[in-house]
Amino acid sequence: MKNSKSWLSTTLVSACFASALVLSSCSKEQSVEPVTEKVQSPVGEPTLRVDPPKYSPTNGQPGIGANIGQWWTGIKPGNSIFAVSTTNHLGGDPSKSWITPLPAPAPGVTTFLTTSTGLGEYSQGVSSYYSGMISNLIDGKKYKITFKVASSSVDVPVINGAQFAKSAKIILEMTKNDCQGFSDYDGFYKIEKVVDLTNKPGQWVTETITFTATKHPTYFVFRNNTPTTAKTFVNLHIGAGAVQIDNPQVQQL
Repeated sequence: MKNSKSWLSTTLVSACFASALVLSSCSKEQSVEPVTEKVQSPVGEPTLRVDPPKYSPTNGQPGIGANIGQWWTGIKPGNSIFAVSTTNHLGGDPSKSWITPLPAPAPGVTTFLTTSTGLGEYSQGVSSYYSGMISNLIDGKKYKITFKVASSSVDVPVINGAQFAKSAKIILEMTKNDCQGFSDYDGFYKIEKVVDLTNKPGQWVTETITFTATKHPTYFVFRNNTPTTAKTFVNLHIGAGAVQIDNPQVQQL
């Protein structure tokens, strides 16, 4: 339990320093407030209208080691990598073709995020990761985020042969409203979801996570969850409109 909390704190620290939107304290000045306004409904009753949640979709310029939008990255021991990939190539590199090309995760979308396990006996189950920020959330409201995950493998010689990832892990990390900063290990909580990719090479699996927002941004962490000493890859697609508020009384722009 202590290691889990330590990993959570480390992830939040790295993300915050990379973005200049720090969570080093839980003051009101550092929290992200949703933009709201009163509008008139068709029947004359005032209705609260709220800007939708803000986050960066996962499509962008391909490249190994690439960063896009409000996503931060981390590499673990064992030469694990991260990339913005295409449906045919790891990181968009023509020399690194997927053994099984992936279909487009959504109409007109051909790029997505990729993380990998490391290579070698000391890297078993250790993955690179992407961490993205979701902001403009209403404190206490329930949201749902829908995303797609797929495994893939590169058509190049690797130790232990080409393998496909067995699962991916998604972690939603949240700061409690009453936390006292990074030294307060009880000031954070998380929701974890493991996506089973066994016998599903090159197939997009759609998943949804429901969460309750605090006054602080929520972080979406994506990593490979495969216990292997070979290099395996998992891919993530989050498109426009993926984060929805679960409250019909509030209208989104």
